[in-house]
Amino acid sequence: MNKKYEFTSETETFDGHVLHRIKRLSDGELGGWIESENNLSHEGNCWVGGNACVYGDAEVGDDARIHGNAKVHGNAEIYGDAQVYGNADIGEFANVYGHAIVADHACISGRAYVFEKAMIRDRAHVCDKAQIYGNARIKGDSLINKNAVVCGDTLVQDHAEISDSAVVKDRAVISGAGRVSGNATVCGFATVGEDSGVGGHACVEGHAQIYGIATVQDYAHASDFARVYDYAKIRGDAHIHDNATAYEFAKIEGNADVGGHATVHGDAVIKDHAKVFGSSIICDDVVVKKHACVAGSVIVCGDAVVEKDTTALGYSKVGRSYETGIPAPIDDSDIENNTENDKDFGGN
Repeated sequence: MNKKYEFTSETETFDGHVLHRIKRLSDGELGGWIESENNLSHEGNCWVGGNACVYGDAEVGDDARIHGNAKVHGNAEIYGDAQVYGNADIGEFANVYGHAIVADHACISGRAYVFEKAMIRDRAHVCDKAQIYGNARIKGDSLINKNAVVCGDTLVQDHAEISDSAVVKDRAVISGAGRVSGNATVCGFATVGEDSGVGGHACVEGHAQIYGIATVQDYAHASDFARVYDYAKIRGDAHIHDNATAYEFAKIEGNADVGGHATVHGDAVIKDHAKVFGSSIICDDVVVKKHACVAGSVIVCGDAVVEKDTTALGYSKVGRSYETGIPAPIDDSDIENNTENDKDFGGN
């Protein structure tokens, strides 16, 4: 094996390690700093340049490039066509390879893996046994830890956190202080932002949007173009889908199913096996429960309770307890007209 670099007479003590400036033999170009020849392979086009330093039992091989003020240490391995630059810090047992890029003040530690065309930048931190790959971009002050997986064309930015065994993939975007944890999955074109959280075994997919301080947890499912925001909670085995919206302090739980263009807000609760569809509006302190079904352009408000096997259809306007199938009339002036899309949902 022919050597491609040698130590110069320059040395520097860094983090308790004596480092040596290197010089490329082919053209005399000065490189960065390494502790021993075990840190930088003589094979391939790998190189340590600028003021970058590699020390401890870290290894750089293949065509990987370390430059700027980057640090690679511990038992970290950088190989393939990976690039590490800026003030990036790669340590412990981390692996960076493929065409991955780690830049700025990003930190990769633990037994984390960053590969393929993933990019980690700004002050993002990837640690523990997290895996970042595909074309994933991790930016800002994001934290990816534990056994989390981020892949595909995802974007994680700002102060977002992906932890536990959560999976974020496809073209999902996690931003703000959004959190994805547990065994949750966020995929498709879904977005999780602001101070919202997705946890448990929940799934957010399609073009669903979760934001505000909303949560989707347990085995709940948000899909299609559903929106959940403010303090709304989707939990249990509940499903919100189509163009449905839940906001304010709404709760959708149990095995409830909310779809169509339905809106649930206020302190309303949809639970058990209840279904809400069409352009229905459920608001105030309403409870829809058991096997009740609300569809069409029904408006349920006040402290109404819709329960048992009741079905409310068409343009019904319900203002108090509703168990018989005959709505209690309320003043039309208190309710906005809500007739759009009724013909698609069997309204009378």
